[in-house]
Amino acid sequence: MIHLTAIGSTPGGSSTVLVYTQTIHRTTQLSQTIHRTTQLSQTIHRKTQLPQTIHRTTQLSQTIHRTTNLSQTIHRTTQLSQTIHRTTQLSQTIHRTTQLSQTIHRTTQLSQTIHRATQLSQTIHRTAQFTN
Repeated sequence: MIHLTAIGSTPGGSSTVLVYTQTIHRTTQLSQTIHRTTQLSQTIHRKTQLPQTIHRTTQLSQTIHRTTNLSQTIHRTTQLSQTIHRTTQLSQTIHRTTQLSQTIHRTTQLSQTIHRATQLSQTIHRTAQFTN
């Protein structure tokens, strides 16, 4: 305990200075305690929020993972759709080629029929000349 005597004060006045000094000291200590309590409260608050932040980060990571998987699925689906389109085009080409082949076959048969008819006509003509 510090006893101060104010210059020019009466002996009873020094006890007033002592009370003021003690009050200032306690106020300073209380202010420091409040400051440390506030810091501790902020630290506790941050530590309390940390699990929530970790949880939200985990959820976000899972969402990103699902989005990536979905994007890959969409990409594969697009590729499959393109493959189906090309297959359909190829199938149509094969169909047209088959029709063309059938037309060529019928044309060949018709050409053979015309050839036989021409030969028959020539045979008939020669026979007619021979009989006359």
